[in-house]
Amino acid sequence: MPVHELDLSGRGLFLVDKLSDRWGVDLLPRGKTTWFEMRACDR
Repeated sequence: MPVHELDLSGRGLFLVDKLSDRWGVDLLPRGKTTWFEMRACDR
């Protein structure tokens, strides 16, 4: 769903999507795990 400027919540996965290279959700018997991957830059 799109995030609007005055929304009070709902930005978490939007930020994960914009900042990560890859992300997903694993459904588990007792809930879920959200994971993400980001590239590390060489110095």
